[in-house]
Amino acid sequence: MKTTLFLLAAATIAQASPVPELDLVPRQQKALCELYAYWSGNGYELLNNLWGKDSATSGSQCTYLDGTANGGIQWSTTWTWKGGENNVKSYPYVGRQVARGKTIASIQKMPTSVTWQYSTENIRANVAYDVFTSADPNGPNNIGDYELMVWLARLGNVYPIGQKVATVTIAGHTWDLWTGYNGKMRVYSFIPPSGTIKSFTADIKDFFKHLEQNYQYPASTQNLIIFQIGSEAFTGGPATFKCTQFTADVIIHLEPHAQCPLLPCPRISGGRCCECRKSHVPDDARNRYCEYRMAPETQVERGRAELVVGAECCGAGSQLSSAGGARRTLAGQLGWSILFWVLS
Repeated sequence: MKTTLFLLAAATIAQASPVPELDLVPRQQKALCELYAYWSGNGYELLNNLWGKDSATSGSQCTYLDGTANGGIQWSTTWTWKGGENNVKSYPYVGRQVARGKTIASIQKMPTSVTWQYSTENIRANVAYDVFTSADPNGPNNIGDYELMVWLARLGNVYPIGQKVATVTIAGHTWDLWTGYNGKMRVYSFIPPSGTIKSFTADIKDFFKHLEQNYQYPASTQNLIIFQIGSEAFTGGPATFKCTQFTADVIIHLEPHAQCPLLPCPRISGGRCCECRKSHVPDDARNRYCEYRMAPETQVERGRAELVVGAECCGAGSQLSSAGGARRTLAGQLGWSILFWVLS
């Protein structure tokens, strides 16, 4: 249905914990007007993907990096295309950079949020998420075994590949599910039956779960290749697509690490001894750390297996977690909670 430039960008994986927003410096504000003009930063990439421009009799397109907001990307694209009305001319996109070698089954969540608008709807175009997966973890990012599309707009009577096979409800919205083939690649497209969705927050993993449960999608052998959103332009314009906010993450489910060592327990406030129990917290695609928390002696004596962390086991200035426990780092607080970095 489209092609994307084969780029081996430095891949990053989103952490489960929040990451502070990094502001783009002024030199990174970009105008991308050449074929496949590219920018990357802060875990995202932006491409002026004019892959089908040769099917137009005339036209042009520029894509702009507008800035950041709330840890995500703001961008826009302006285009005019004539001729070949049933051919896609372009799919400029912003994508979350993802680490290779992560199967869909290993991914716990793919949370995303987007807010967008078009300057006119008198055009032939769509607005859609695009996700490729492949059995080859190192395959090119312009093709895959499967393509998942989530359309947020269908303007000017354009249609997805294949035919409609079902109507489903996912992420609080109703979708017509279409499926067909783009060459050898199986394409699943979720389309709003009517109207547009201009503000959208969802977990894209929920769409994969539906395909796995109902269409034998092989999540355990399919690797995530690309995770993008953009607008496929057919004909019309001048038109400006503006994405005022886009965020996306890929959160990996990590099994407990076998190399977390046992530790003796320190004596703490009030002379009471607390047992250190280890939990396993994902940090990124390469590392996990072992987090040691402390449970009150009374709970240990009762033989309760669950982790119970009380303020009485914490020193002054402890930060209580949402579970009611304390968490300390190595920085100056070695006796309270210890983090061990271990290679996956």
